[in-house]
Amino acid sequence: MNVILMTGEGYPKRFSANNSKSEFIARGLKECGCSVSIIDGAFGAYDIREEMSGISENGIDYCIFPRTNRLKSFFVNLPKLWKTLKNKKRKGEVNHIIIGMEMVPFIYVYFAMAWLQGYSRSCLFHEWHAGLSQGFVSKIRGCLLDYTFGYFVNAIFPIGHFLREKCNRFHKPNMLIPILADFDVKYQRQKIASHFTYCCAGEYLLRNTLVLDSFRELHKQEKYRDVQLVLVIQGNDRVLKKTQELVQSYADNENIIVKNKVPRQELDEIFASSIGLLIPLDPNSLQDKARFSQKIAEYVATRRPIITSAVGEIPFYFKDRESAILAKYDVAGYCEAMRFLVDNRSRADEIGENGFSVGQSSFDYREYGKKIKAIIEKINE
Repeated sequence: MNVILMTGEGYPKRFSANNSKSEFIARGLKECGCSVSIIDGAFGAYDIREEMSGISENGIDYCIFPRTNRLKSFFVNLPKLWKTLKNKKRKGEVNHIIIGMEMVPFIYVYFAMAWLQGYSRSCLFHEWHAGLSQGFVSKIRGCLLDYTFGYFVNAIFPIGHFLREKCNRFHKPNMLIPILADFDVKYQRQKIASHFTYCCAGEYLLRNTLVLDSFRELHKQEKYRDVQLVLVIQGNDRVLKKTQELVQSYADNENIIVKNKVPRQELDEIFASSIGLLIPLDPNSLQDKARFSQKIAEYVATRRPIITSAVGEIPFYFKDRESAILAKYDVAGYCEAMRFLVDNRSRADEIGENGFSVGQSSFDYREYGKKIKAIIEKINE
């Protein structure tokens, strides 16, 4: 079986949650005996100036397309994409393409290309685009995408239950592919440090300061003054500068450490030595109800407890104060959750281990490799 994941964002040269999940899917399929490649769509990848191809450290074939002007790059890269799909097709084998979501009408071009070249097709469905806060035209395009894409594929892989229910209208085979991680990795740590960690997009932090406000509230009590907050920010230099300016506006900001472009090994060490790992989810946000952050899988794989809220997919997998801390979505709720983990270190370790067990049974990439392969075999019978 030959599987192309057209889900890349400059994989493996750029780090993103999407690339991480794509790699885990690819690794799972590869370990099941499939030939696998991760390639970009025709828009190409930010910060990439030339076409590149090769094999990643994990043995995954990749192809990266450059991006300058977004729309111009689409038309420049489209013939390259066609040629790449043609060259990667294998005679006498099942050829399948897993397509990441792209806006209308461009995704229809991908469907047509795959069909014309004889690939069976599926989609990763990770976002309810119709519910995003955006302009009128973008909202119309989002609705068109969500309500039509399933008619052009053979199978759908939603990330969670909300999206699975939405895609049932297409009457196509579907299977949940939630967040994924490798639960055989042994994370090294000397001891649990006195810090919480929050890894997020800088633009999100600039819009929502809940974590910073909760940490400031925690620091009002003398006994928690030595606790630190590590912010691992994803974003460009402009976003990083604005984030640092925001942090500087907080009292006791010397206890808030901002990091950017952190190497994978260092990031894992930061997670694994944390008192707790923060991932706030807003019960009033349709995005948070529909999404399932890949970061959660990476968090629980390090055996440290997560602090989040009972929103979207979380209640399907985690129980409060058993395998996670499910806090009320406000400053008082998140501050109290941090206090609890600081004051109850043994219980925190236990919750972290239970969270790891949840991940091991529900998010292991190897098991999903087998399931995805089975779905592809079934639709190609």
